[in-house]
Formats: sequence, structure tokens, C-alpha cells
Amino acid sequence: MGELKIEVIPPYPIMRDYAHAPIRFIGQKRNWKSYLKKVDFNNRVAVDVFGGSGFISHTIKANNPSARVVWNDFDGYYDRFKLLDATERLRAELVRRLAPTKPKIKEKLTDEQKAIIDATLSEFEGYDQELVFSWFSHQLAVMRGEASRKYYNLRESPIPKFPDYLAGVERVKDDFREVIKHFNGLSNVVFICDPPYIFTHQATYGKKADAKESKDFHSSFSLGDYVEMIKLIGDNPAYIFSSEKSETKVVLELLNISYQVIEKDNCIGSDRGYVEILFFINSAKKSREIPSLFGEIL
Repeated sequence: MGELKIEVIPPYPIMRDYAHAPIRFIGQKRNWKSYLKKVDFNNRVAVDVFGGSGFISHTIKANNPSARVVWNDFDGYYDRFKLLDATERLRAELVRRLAPTKPKIKEKLTDEQKAIIDATLSEFEGYDQELVFSWFSHQLAVMRGEASRKYYNLRESPIPKFPDYLAGVERVKDDFREVIKHFNGLSNVVFICDPPYIFTHQATYGKKADAKESKDFHSSFSLGDYVEMIKLIGDNPAYIFSSEKSETKVVLELLNISYQVIEKDNCIGSDRGYVEILFFINSAKKSREIPSLFGEIL
């Protein structure tokens, strides 16, 4: 197997099972938690290829203590997670200083409030900028890196502490190709893939502009990348998240890959929604090592 830097996150005496990630993350799959909890991953190597917030890895480890769970933190979420204590100190100070101005949630900030915010931020360092910016900007602006001080959305209550959130999980940070190649020789491996959905908006994916030249992360995820992912998985069992707007079924059928599927309605607003799809592929090809786990979910 190729070189892959693996960091084991220290264990915790008791690992709680959380309903969401500690820091808001678009597409964290919390609506699939009840399904994931029904799957027995114990004594298997579960590789979370597109790890995002680590919520899938957390859910698997919290409910399957004997599973080896590998989380590909290609978004750098763990670095943000380690800044939560400093971010909470900043939040508390902002609440204290802004209180006399009587701010209201979702109202535009006054010039006085903006000045207080800027002065407070200048006195702090080592906090999660993306989270802090989301307190005063629309989420879409934060995603695009266009954060500004426009609206008040600062949480009044302390940021919850999740010290055991990823306890015992193995963290890697690499291109999805390298991660799959490293583990696809194991007989008891199961890949969990939640890639950016092809033919959909991918503003939150990746950090580098040119993955092929930098050998780092993509800024977009193409149909070619998707096909390459499927081919690299080979005949290993894998769960693949997708949506009705993607063409996953077409790709799998063109590649002559068998699959089982669950569809789930997701709501992203008062009048907006979409159908999210979970595929399970190669359920029969390694039946001695990995039974068809989908039967427990359906």
C-alpha cells in the first residue's frame, strides 16, 4: 500500500452519539443517521472517503466500537474543531460587548455594532474565522469567501463541547484516489463515499485550484472523477450518497455494477427540497467477508 499519513485521534472514556456535527457543515448527512446506525460495521474497516465534518465517521465509531474508522479530512475540519475553545471565548466577549446595543437576530448591523465587532475581532486570534463570519453574514457569502459584517446572527448560548466527537477515529488528509488505493486491498473494507454531487453546485468542495498539478484537492468534482472513483473502488462494498440531480444510476449501469438503493426526501428550506439517494454497490461480490448490510436498513 502507498504512503498515507494516518493520525489516530485519542480515545475518550465514553463516546457519546451526537445528532449533528459540532460546527455547521453543509451536507453533513445528519438526516441519514438513523439509517447508518442500523448497519453493523463492527470488525470492519470503514473508510469515509469524503469525510467533510466527520459526522459519518463519528456515527459509525460511536455505534460500532470495534470498527476501524478512517476519516479523510480533506476539508480541514479537524483544524477548525480544535479552535472551538478559542472561538467560544470570542463569542462570549462579543455577546457581552454588543449587549448594550440590543441587537436582534437577522437584523442589519448598525455602524456602532460593526465597530464593536471589528474592535473585538482585532483583539483575538486562533479562532474559527468561517464560523465567526457566519454570525454576521449570509451562509452563502461565507461559502464563497465573501464574509462581511451585515446581519446579526450571533448565538447567545455557549458553543457545545464535543470532546469525544471523533475519539478513536483515524484521520487522513489526502486526495480521494490515494485514500481508496491505500485501503482497497483489505478484505474487510467498506468505503463510504459522499462526493460532491455531479451536475450540482460544488462551492464548498476542495481547497486547491488545480489538483492535478498540485497533487492536492480538487476545486470541483467532475463526471470523470466520479467514474474514476467507482473504478478505484473495484469490487469492494461501498455506500455512495447521491441525489436525483446526479447521474449515479446511469454511471453504475454503464459500468455494469449492481446496486441497491434507498431514496430519502430532504428539505433545505420552507419551500425547497430534493431527493437524496444512498446506493450500496458490490453487495454480493465479497459476501464471505462483507454480508449484504443493506437488508438491515430496508
